[in-house]
Amino acid sequence: MRGLAMRLLGPLAALVAMASASVGQELRCEPVPGRSAAGLSGEVAGANGLALPVGPGYTLALLPAAAGWDLRVFDPGGIDLSQITPPLHGPNARQIYGWHFRNADNTGPNDGSVNAPQHLRLFLFEPNLTGTAGIKPSGEITPDDAEKAGGRGWLRLLDIGLADLDPSQQARMTYLKFEACLTWPSNLDMVPIEEVVTTELIERFGACGLPTDLALEPFLNTASLEGDFDGDGSLDIAAPVAREGDGKRAVAVCRAGTWLDIVGLDGEMGELVPAYFDHIDWWGIHPADTSVGTGATGEPVPTLHGDGIVIGKEDSSSVLFFWTPDGYASYWQGD
Repeated sequence: MRGLAMRLLGPLAALVAMASASVGQELRCEPVPGRSAAGLSGEVAGANGLALPVGPGYTLALLPAAAGWDLRVFDPGGIDLSQITPPLHGPNARQIYGWHFRNADNTGPNDGSVNAPQHLRLFLFEPNLTGTAGIKPSGEITPDDAEKAGGRGWLRLLDIGLADLDPSQQARMTYLKFEACLTWPSNLDMVPIEEVVTTELIERFGACGLPTDLALEPFLNTASLEGDFDGDGSLDIAAPVAREGDGKRAVAVCRAGTWLDIVGLDGEMGELVPAYFDHIDWWGIHPADTSVGTGATGEPVPTLHGDGIVIGKEDSSSVLFFWTPDGYASYWQGD
């Protein structure tokens, strides 16, 4: 197992020097021969998410979680390209959680008693997952997947806010300010990843029964998302749509290539009203096996039957909507 771990960490060797940098030191984000690079920065608070476009169609996303945020790098189809980041088990650099920065009994700062990444997070992403189903069970990720990863990145926390600091609690992160860098092979810049509606996508939704008065409309950061939204073990796909005539926006969900659901066109789902869909500018997958953060309305945290979908707009709160046997429901992430 030790040999496997060392092989998985091999691709991060080029970034190891950064890992020794303190919070105050400057980290460079510059292209080098054969590799492009892009720097980003931002901040997020409460239960909000954040999605930043970068490079040839990638999206760096921070998705709200119970104890903080999960970092993802999505392609235009919603595939998480960063899933190969080691380690496969235990705290991962893509998990940015409050308890990482506290000691084992939550009485003070982390003194080394909690083995977790700190202010500098190193991650990998694999552009070659684009165009595939993209999701592998963690047990199927091989050392070669990580060793051959074409994308590398770092995210450094510049400032954080923590809550739930009593010994009987688990600390959670309520605010973070960061800077980040992604780098990838330069040849990908000359073959841009498709960011528009493809013929294949049109055919898939046509076969699923998309009404003629609704058109696939890529007004979000990715043209579609794939997951198992109803938990039946079959692959489903979602895409943003707009109604001809008035331009009303919604989300179409094709389950198992057969059943079509239109979410957001009419009808309320708790606090989520159809008008909200006309203003969203990003979305992402909330995996069924990922905990749901505390909401803003005081409602009980929902149990997901399958993968959920998080929608939001920049500098505002986000909403999780998800399939249930009685129809779709929502859970307002809040501030």
